[in-house]
Amino acid sequence: MNFVLQSSDQTLLSISAEELRGVTNALNEVCNGIHIPEASFQTRLGVSREFLSSLLGALLAEPHPTRRGSDLANAWAEHGAVMVRAISVFGDPIEMGETQSAAFSEQLRQAIAEAS
Repeated sequence: MNFVLQSSDQTLLSISAEELRGVTNALNEVCNGIHIPEASFQTRLGVSREFLSSLLGALLAEPHPTRRGSDLANAWAEHGAVMVRAISVFGDPIEMGETQSAAFSEQLRQAIAEAS
């Protein structure tokens, strides 16, 4: 597991397939296996059973990851602003070859032109 980025209310984690399997299995046990009385569930776990069940459902809803690969870099215009996404599953800087760099540069140019 790698803590990629953390703000006051969000944390971006990079976890392996095995770690994800462990987390989903643990959530399933807490929500559906072992009995924790409703009266003490929130106190003991810090969140409601409904919240954890919803989280489990979201983790199991579709195959992960939705995009295969170790990094993602793109840019676009949205509401007059330039949006950039550059993510490495390992939390490392994204390495690009000449072709990838040129394509990303072109995405940036187009987004800047559209946002102006």
